Amino acid sequence: MRDKGVVLPRRVLHDRYAVKHWGSLTIADISVPALRRVVKIARLALDTGDRVLELHDSQISWVTDQNFELRGFEMRDVDGELVHYAQGWLCTIELDEGDVGSTPQREAKRAARQ
Repeated sequence: MRDKGVVLPRRVLHDRYAVKHWGSLTIADISVPALRRVVKIARLALDTGDRVLELHDSQISWVTDQNFELRGFEMRDVDGELVHYAQGWLCTIELDEGDVGSTPQREAKRAARQ
């Protein structure tokens, strides 16, 4: 996993103080004028509704029954320059009540968060 291109130690991934975002994830092929090509973009629309995070050239690195990792790069404007940061997102799969794969344990976690 990376943050702004810097590799994070594994111990940080499950640290309770680690930055976590909750939202809806979509992945699609989209034309990006700045890159002059079509790229696969993962978009995380935050539940707070205040912003959308984007991961360009996204690829799934690994998958388990509850987690997966997306790798790619984020584009950010830094002092008027477009900077590309290697990035990795550790994603947790949470299903709504009644969805296939929904379990009482997942529902309890969801209820505790709200």
